[in-house]
Amino acid sequence: MGFSGLAHLPTAIKAGLKAASTVLRGDVSEEQRLQAELHRVRTQYLDQAMHLKVLLENVPLPLFFKDSECRYLGCNTAFEEFFGASRDALIGRSVYEIAPSENARKYDEADRELMARRGRQSYEWNVRRADGEDRRVIFHKATFLRGDDTVGGIVGAVVDITERQKLEKEWLRSNSELEQFAYIVSHDLRQPLRMISSYMTLIERRLKPHLAGELLEFFAFAKNGARQMDNLILSLLDYSRIGRRDEFAMVALQDVIADARLNLEPLIAETGAVLTIADDLPSILGDRLELMRLFQNLIGNALKFRAADRSCRISVNCRSDGAHWLLSIRDNGIGIAPDYHERIFGLFQRLGGDKYEGTGIGLALCRKIVEHHGGRIWVESAPDQGATLMLTLPKDQGGAA
Repeated sequence: MGFSGLAHLPTAIKAGLKAASTVLRGDVSEEQRLQAELHRVRTQYLDQAMHLKVLLENVPLPLFFKDSECRYLGCNTAFEEFFGASRDALIGRSVYEIAPSENARKYDEADRELMARRGRQSYEWNVRRADGEDRRVIFHKATFLRGDDTVGGIVGAVVDITERQKLEKEWLRSNSELEQFAYIVSHDLRQPLRMISSYMTLIERRLKPHLAGELLEFFAFAKNGARQMDNLILSLLDYSRIGRRDEFAMVALQDVIADARLNLEPLIAETGAVLTIADDLPSILGDRLELMRLFQNLIGNALKFRAADRSCRISVNCRSDGAHWLLSIRDNGIGIAPDYHERIFGLFQRLGGDKYEGTGIGLALCRKIVEHHGGRIWVESAPDQGATLMLTLPKDQGGAA
């Protein structure tokens, strides 16, 4: 090209510089955009961290953090107040430095075992506060991970259950005393009642030639009242005994209901009722005698409250419902109004009045049996639409159908 091409250099240089300037301006703009985005993310992160810090500080539950060597990284205000020690006295120290020696080993072993397997754990233990008071607590702990997927340490919460345990013990003691009282009173009441009934019978026999009309009715009322009172006392005895036995074993519900049916066979034959029992009922951990009485009461109720205008039909079925078995006893009887769905499980609730015999304790007894086995019971029904008694019973690994 020779020297003639040099004339074009200024133009080429200008074009190159202009293009470079455009690129540089683009780079600066991109850098500024990245810096702005970084600032926004950093600000958002700091805001979230501040919110989290405020949240943790104001949570009334004592919280703490430990590193992978089981040294305290920090805690919240509730933790300081509960144990009576400042976080400055905790941070960087191990449990051996701040807890009684008999507890420190337990805490340390539990923490290291948790970090080895990762995950969560909960357990009860006694702790001693700075003022020397012992408290019963539940520790809830979980591991947290670093960016390289190694265990960074443990985060934990402390739940004080001291007062709850005191209330539970008091409730159990009161309940036990009440049951003992009901048993003793019910048992002792039967003796004078039997004496009244016996002497009424003797007086009636001796005066029978001279009794007529209203006097005969009066004696009948008195004897019937004594009989009803005896039945009521026996029912109270039954009620007070529920839960006093500790004889749980694997029980086949198929056999339990077969026993209940055998006891009710005369009434089933008398009423012409059709009782259908599913053939895939499970086995559960329970008290065989209590469960037999449960189903005998429920099926007996269905027979008692049958409808007059149709043949009595009763079915017993069962299906899986999570950790429980859901059983149903369905009938086509007179039904129950919604207002009484809860009341029927109370003591002395005779919603049928004097038309139906009974003491009003049967379904209360059923509820107590079900609750003693860790389940619950309720009714689904409407007037003249029959009733379905539903109840749950916990599953057991050996109790699959």
